[in-house]
Amino acid sequence: MKRLPKKMRAFCQEQKVMRLAFVDAHGYPRVVPVWFVMRGQEFFFGTHRNSAKGRLIQQNPRAGWVIDGGASLRTYKGVSFWGRAEAVTDAHMWKTVWRAIGKKYYGSWQDRNFQQLYTPDTLIFRLTPERVFYWDYSE
Repeated sequence: MKRLPKKMRAFCQEQKVMRLAFVDAHGYPRVVPVWFVMRGQEFFFGTHRNSAKGRLIQQNPRAGWVIDGGASLRTYKGVSFWGRAEAVTDAHMWKTVWRAIGKKYYGSWQDRNFQQLYTPDTLIFRLTPERVFYWDYSE
């Protein structure tokens, strides 16, 4: 996979919402917004262990995701990825990502509201890109 330019990587890290695409149990595409963090070239998100999203992604790990934004056409940019999802099973990695999500969205992983939403039972997924396409109309 080609690497993202630094400018597009920084853009992705600043964004708050990723749109995640996967296939449902009936073969239809589903697209849902998720909170995420980046580590290296990989993306991570969490979901409830018993969620349909988590079960479906474990059954079929092929996924796509888009991070885009801009206030107008002249500032619009984004990145579209295709790749695979896998549940994070390493306890140290799970904790590192869990804390990073808490810091990004709540200012701290110790925030009580974060800990009520993202419990130790949260399923965290790693998204590994295989292909990428990006655009930047602000240039």
